[in-house]
Amino acid sequence: MSEFDPGHNYDDGYGESDDAGCAGFTSAENLRDKALFLFGRFLEKVSKREVSPEITPAIQKYLSVDEVALILRDHAEILPDGFRISAESRKELDETLRELMASLMERILSNVLANGVQHGLLECVFDGDVNDFQFLVTEKGAQISDEYERTHRPIED
Repeated sequence: MSEFDPGHNYDDGYGESDDAGCAGFTSAENLRDKALFLFGRFLEKVSKREVSPEITPAIQKYLSVDEVALILRDHAEILPDGFRISAESRKELDETLRELMASLMERILSNVLANGVQHGLLECVFDGDVNDFQFLVTEKGAQISDEYERTHRPIED
């Protein structure tokens, strides 16, 4: 996730120089949708399968505006009409944006995995050797994956 491109939906506050500035998004809803869009592009790249760029309510359930607001508290100044990320340099701003987007992506992934477990597609087990959770595809999940493989072709590179 360290190769995040913040995209074109913000004003970084910089002209041609590297003076201090800020990045401002118009709303948490816009940031949520941008993060979900980028997560879809990430999935597309990893899976070599086409992922619709449309951000529907079914997709929005994987990252709520409340979750975005909680994550923003750690990375931005909350304003009445949006939020602002300030920095002393372009490098610092870029790093803060990367950290913000990485936090949003981690939350999306966590919510996707929890949904898979809830619907019986994944099994979650704790691996004490690595001190982390492992996710295993269930029989139901494997059947759905096999069906998907039969009916969808990979995208061309």
